[in-house]
Amino acid sequence: MLIKKNLDIEAILEAMNREHLVLFVGAGVSANSNLPSWTGLVKEFATGLGINREINSDDFLKIPQYYYNQRGKNEYLKKIIEIFDTPLSPNIIHDYILKFKPRHIITTNYDSLIEQAIEKNFMFYDSVKEDLDLPYSSNGRMLIKMHGDLSKKNIVLKEDDYLNYSSNFKLIESYVKSIFINNTVLFVGYSLQDYDLKLILKNLQGILGDHFQKAYLIDSSESPRLAVEKDYFKNLGVNLIDKFDIPKEYHDKEIFELKAPQGKNIVRILDYILQYRESVSNPLEYCYDKFQAFNSLNKIRLKDIINLLDIGNYFIEERTTLKVFPTKEDNFFIDLINRLNSIKQSYEQQDWETKQKYDYINSTFAKTKLSKISVEDQDFTLDVSYKNEPDIIRNVLFNDYYSINLVAKQDYKIISESENKIINELMRAYAKYLVNQFVSAFEILEKISIESYRNKDFILLYIIEFNKRYLIRKLKRNNLGVQTVILGTDLGETVFVEQITTIIEAYENSNLKINDVYDMLARKDKDKVKFIHDLLQEQGYVSQQLLRIKELTDKVEKDLNTNFSSQDSTSVNNMVSDVHEFFDYTHNNFIMLDQYSEVKEYYFSFIKSILSTYSVKEKSEVQTAEDALFSGYLFHRLPNYRFTCKDVVIILKYLDWKKINELFDEYNIDEIEIAFPSVQLKGLFSNLITSYLEIEYIMGLREILKNMLCLFGKIKINAHELNELIDNLLRLLNSTYVEHDIYFTLLKFLYAQRKNQNIESQLVAKLIIAFVNKLLDLKYNGHQGGFELDALNNNKYIIGLVNLIDQSEYDNFNVELDIEKLIISIEHGNLSKNKWIVLHQVLIPLYRFLGPVYQKTVKILIEDILLQNFNVKIYGAACDAGIILSTENYEEKLFLQVQQTKNEIESSSMKSYPDPLRSLLGVVVVLLRHNKIINKELFKEFIGIDDFYDLVLQEDDFDYQKFNLEWFPYLNGDEVKRILSNSINKEILRKKFIKSLVEDKLETKIKQFYLDYFES
Repeated sequence: MLIKKNLDIEAILEAMNREHLVLFVGAGVSANSNLPSWTGLVKEFATGLGINREINSDDFLKIPQYYYNQRGKNEYLKKIIEIFDTPLSPNIIHDYILKFKPRHIITTNYDSLIEQAIEKNFMFYDSVKEDLDLPYSSNGRMLIKMHGDLSKKNIVLKEDDYLNYSSNFKLIESYVKSIFINNTVLFVGYSLQDYDLKLILKNLQGILGDHFQKAYLIDSSESPRLAVEKDYFKNLGVNLIDKFDIPKEYHDKEIFELKAPQGKNIVRILDYILQYRESVSNPLEYCYDKFQAFNSLNKIRLKDIINLLDIGNYFIEERTTLKVFPTKEDNFFIDLINRLNSIKQSYEQQDWETKQKYDYINSTFAKTKLSKISVEDQDFTLDVSYKNEPDIIRNVLFNDYYSINLVAKQDYKIISESENKIINELMRAYAKYLVNQFVSAFEILEKISIESYRNKDFILLYIIEFNKRYLIRKLKRNNLGVQTVILGTDLGETVFVEQITTIIEAYENSNLKINDVYDMLARKDKDKVKFIHDLLQEQGYVSQQLLRIKELTDKVEKDLNTNFSSQDSTSVNNMVSDVHEFFDYTHNNFIMLDQYSEVKEYYFSFIKSILSTYSVKEKSEVQTAEDALFSGYLFHRLPNYRFTCKDVVIILKYLDWKKINELFDEYNIDEIEIAFPSVQLKGLFSNLITSYLEIEYIMGLREILKNMLCLFGKIKINAHELNELIDNLLRLLNSTYVEHDIYFTLLKFLYAQRKNQNIESQLVAKLIIAFVNKLLDLKYNGHQGGFELDALNNNKYIIGLVNLIDQSEYDNFNVELDIEKLIISIEHGNLSKNKWIVLHQVLIPLYRFLGPVYQKTVKILIEDILLQNFNVKIYGAACDAGIILSTENYEEKLFLQVQQTKNEIESSSMKSYPDPLRSLLGVVVVLLRHNKIINKELFKEFIGIDDFYDLVLQEDDFDYQKFNLEWFPYLNGDEVKRILSNSINKEILRKKFIKSLVEDKLETKIKQFYLDYFES
């Protein structure tokens, strides 16, 4: 559509945006609902008086007065009611009037059509029909019936009504006059000959002179007005807008709802005003002005720019190119691209103002993910080198919480990244938030909230108030009640509970809340911040994103069985683009919502979906038994997704390490691919370890570390990089508290890496030495226990490390430990209360790597302990490790302990978990399988308690109907061959496999046993 510049229309829209627009509605609007015009109404009275001549303007007041004088008040009112008392409905003009959402509507009409239209559109205006209504209007928006209302029988029509108007409608008259002082008035439904219009304007001019806002009138005439007519009204303070002021394509726009050409013209003009886009004779100026709405943002959603520029048809190509398809009449985008390219080619010759506007427009576009804008055959390539990513966000992406913490701690140091001081302080508050200093962050937000309010920087005010609400919720959850002081290890900073309570109470009693920010704005300002208001509502941006990610993940799932020529052909890219935009927008604009459960759910859905691309491989040309077994002959061709560094950071920040492992297991993933150099992994890891050691509050970092170990286990890392990672980790393991889950995830990481390469024995030795030294340190492991003791008890950490050593390196493996100190600690020191755990989980697994002297010392220690207080687990482990030999005496003690435990369980109604009897039988099973039991007959006493125990003890006499297919991974090759050498047993197991395969109850690794032993 070709835009025709019209300053009058722009003034009306400006007033509308500022909520300073008032509409005057005349009889011409009601006439289109088949009510008589003023002339028609007067003619009705004239007919009743027998006056048959032509009616002129002098008769408008006199004839109704004659009728009143001759017939009296009752007949006069009866006549009016008779004329108006017909069932009528509002027309399309009423709907258009309400689309302007005027501050007030003032009408000289008596009918109820406007009220009906207001009700139909569910809008709220207080109806003022007489002076007494005015003081009781509380809504802030009024429908003022300045000439009365039929229901009140106080209409203004005859001459006396006009002469007595000032006394009968004193308050309404004064209020209507005041409206013209600071509001823009638009007259609709008035002809240029309208007596009411002229009377209102003359009255105002006589009182206010030139001291009232310019008014505007919609002229519905079919013919152009003479210049002298327009000048006449301009002198009265009213500019006319007729159909000749709007584009010709609007002249012939069909309005089927109306018959009268004047009514049609009113709709055409109002429709054009509502669709009018401010002058784009200079598209650079237009964009520059529009983009001021984004001035306070570091990142912008592309959607918000598209909405702001009212882009209808467009397409996003390869995530970074915006292709616009304008209509034939709309040259705005072509002109914009040509202008930008022209400035770019002669940038140095441009004046300062043009350069400034060009740079601002370019940097605003660059705040999205765009690198190019394309319109028809014209392209504009953006300069994406503009720095718009704050340092602390780069630190987040590099896991550098140490640097973030420095920003948070240095309150005295001025931040000068942005020209806007409020943004700099918001950045400082965000840094404090990232390291859990919620109280300090809130105090900064409280201060800059006032400043942003004074500066009318409503975008920042909105973000600040959103963040304040979030922090209050966090503080409520961290307010530990009975404590006087909350230490930095609990909250990120040391604060008094009373301080938190005061902050919460002050916030809840404050006059300003996030929703109030929007409500208090004028419409012009509301339009500027509406996008962020909608985003930051309670169920706004995050809820939208949850719905969006569900839609996108469904598409990815559908695409899993679709053939594509490239990864760009799939829905994966749309999802990645969407998620990365959400991450960038919330982080770069310092919006605090990381710890909302919905945000974590959102990112989990994303990671799960991209991991699903690894789930199955491409379909074979020929269907094989393996095809049918593993996926029912349905294989997708979707390429494995290659993880970016940002994807890795999302996993580290938002997922839980247990969930990560579950996803890897669900999709049977051994390795994931990355789209960045592996050296960056080293940087991420090193920065995290440094941060962990330097920051007081490490709860969040601890979770990131566990996530990192789980994830890095699935990324191919060479031996040199692996050693560097472990050396970095040892900085932490050697010098601070390390919870047992970290030891557990470290083991998982090492075992995952072992699938790609042998783990060097020297690396294992370093980890064992660090652990044992920590175990001996009273600071970390005392009489009451410690994390290292937990790691032994829960994770079998040392056993796990020992099992990483390649058996060929056993003879050369050397670990330098102070065994003597360890033994003393077990017997008399800080480990004495946990000697069973240390013996079982440290000394016995390490026995084979000790020198002869220490081996002898350990053996004597174990024999003494078994002699004094026989322990089944110690005996089983020591016997299995070859430290002591099986003897009938030992086996008798073993049997008696198992027997005693069995008797105790049978005599007790209480059940224990784990089952102590099965645990003891597990020790016997290990000894049986390794031929360490002398008298097997003795242990047949316990047949029937545990099926796996029965299998090992009975061998061929076992009832293979009880065989559990899940046992296969726990059996060695010789045991499997021995079982399957019996054709009867093999047939029983084959049938079990087929039944489970049909019911699809088996994991992939169990299915593989079927292929290896039953299909080969």
